[in-house]
Amino acid sequence: MVIGTIKDAARYEGLCPRIAEALHWLQTTDVNALQEGKNPIRDEEIFCNVNAYHTTVKEERVWEGHRKYIDIHFMIKGEEIIAVSPITAMKVKQDYNAETDFIEFEGNAQQHILLQEGMFLIAFPEDIHKTALQVTAGTDCAVRKGIMKVFL
Repeated sequence: MVIGTIKDAARYEGLCPRIAEALHWLQTTDVNALQEGKNPIRDEEIFCNVNAYHTTVKEERVWEGHRKYIDIHFMIKGEEIIAVSPITAMKVKQDYNAETDFIEFEGNAQQHILLQEGMFLIAFPEDIHKTALQVTAGTDCAVRKGIMKVFL
């Protein structure tokens, strides 16, 4: 897992060539102009899903993991908590779906990351995460967030 600010994203381009391409795209794109839904970057190797929603309580969200893609979450508007745990601390709840690259897990958070405007979080396959959590209990927040999918 890597947490950083979009303005400093170039520091992490050494992780791998596809992550470098994704972070360069993030730094040179007007993220406010992105359309909701899937935004192509490079075919199915790198693309960006943009979603708008309200944060909620942890009971309404699921733990998720992926095998084929690295996630790069970046906050366009609003803020949320992302709960994270290593895969070794989690138990599979729903088997892997290769078509959606999705595994549902159960377990407890080992870390809580506050993702605010201008920040990003890189979640590798071993970083199981639960997103869209309220920052302040009982208070939802309108969020507009991008999730780049980077093929391993």
